[in-house]
Amino acid sequence: MELLEIQEGSMILDLGCGTGHIAKILRDETNSAVIGVDPAAGMIEKAIEISSDPDISFLNLAADQLNF
Repeated sequence: MELLEIQEGSMILDLGCGTGHIAKILRDETNSAVIGVDPAAGMIEKAIEISSDPDISFLNLAADQLNF
């Protein structure tokens, strides 16, 4: 985490987020907003079930479908 040097209040994109485990760690450790993206609908469903943090969003998309 220290090597990433993420500034508090940043916006983080977690590509291939799976069940959102790392997205939650990123949120907790950096106090930044996180967007998790994964092409597997089942993974995103699980991530949404697990996370209740309003500053973590999950999208069911492939990386090449992102519009930002």
